[in-house]
Amino acid sequence: MESLNGLSEKTGYGTNFIQRALTRLHSAGLLTENAAGEQLLRVFEMAAQTLGVAGFNARRASRHLVDRELFTWWNEEQEWRTTRGKKRGTRRNTSTGALALPISAPARVRYGRFPTRSNGRADYSRARAIVAQINSTGRSAA
Repeated sequence: MESLNGLSEKTGYGTNFIQRALTRLHSAGLLTENAAGEQLLRVFEMAAQTLGVAGFNARRASRHLVDRELFTWWNEEQEWRTTRGKKRGTRRNTSTGALALPISAPARVRYGRFPTRSNGRADYSRARAIVAQINSTGRSAA
């Protein structure tokens, strides 16, 4: 292992900073020798568990997917509402999320009409709950 002074010269950081960083890495279990492949993945998983950040990126990705679906749904709803002529599309009583195949269908077909409050304005919190619920059941079934 490299000395503190050697690490300081190579990185440009002071020895106090390097000592604190090495202490934190060691307490998290990330200073291991010759860990590779599956063993290295287990080291990372254990460190994430220790630090309480396990699954953080998966939860972030899930929230991002819900946001994208919500955005798509709202844009399709706006387009449908502003289209002139007779409105054709899914009815209010259509059960949402009941597609037999995981095909690419418009958001209005997958989720139904965009939910609104009593004053007619969009209800984003209810829409987010619908998208999250339908997407979570779809992923668990796959």
